[in-house]
Amino acid sequence: MAFCTSCGNTTSPNDKFCANCGQPTALPPAPEVPELSAANQALAAAPLTAAPPKRGGLGTAGIILSIILVLALGFGGFAAWQWMDNSSQVKDLTAANESLTSEKADLSSQVTNLSSQVQTLTSDKSKLEADKAALTQQVNDYKAKYPLKNFATEFALQSWLLNAITKLNPLDDYPDQYYMLQRLAETDGYFLSVAIWEDDQFYYPELYAVAGNVVYVCYEDGSIYPSFYLP
Repeated sequence: MAFCTSCGNTTSPNDKFCANCGQPTALPPAPEVPELSAANQALAAAPLTAAPPKRGGLGTAGIILSIILVLALGFGGFAAWQWMDNSSQVKDLTAANESLTSEKADLSSQVTNLSSQVQTLTSDKSKLEADKAALTQQVNDYKAKYPLKNFATEFALQSWLLNAITKLNPLDDYPDQYYMLQRLAETDGYFLSVAIWEDDQFYYPELYAVAGNVVYVCYEDGSIYPSFYLP
């Protein structure tokens, strides 16, 4: 038994319309729905919301690469700064080395000059020592041949001098006469020293002799004067 969907009146299966209200009683058959496969069922069950698009991020590899680049740039900058600093130090050290090299060359030249002077002075010293030795030997030989002594008293000096001036040549100059008296004293075994002193570019000879503990100044006229006393 069937009923009208509109008024509820009883209808037969062969009725196309309701006899009470005229409502169609037969509905067109529903279209067949194909059976979905398991994959299609999973897709049908999945939500229809579209997945959000991926953002343009760097990703893990990009981040690692960025870190490597930053570190490389940091090390590169530090290396560049260190290189410039080392380059400045190298320039300073090079300039200092050149200055020291120049000073070394100057000092080497001075050492060479001083060494030459030392050799010259050493040679001169050797010659002077040789001359001194020769003169010392001559004095020793002369003393051995003519042993000299001082006068015992003032009277002995005066007597010898008065006798010696009689042997002088009056035409000789004063220096020659004084040297002659010195040679006469040496011949007689006495020590008589000749001294030359200067006054306003004029030179004057004097004789010195020792009698007792007094040094006398002697002159070619036979006069003597005490000069100073020996201790």
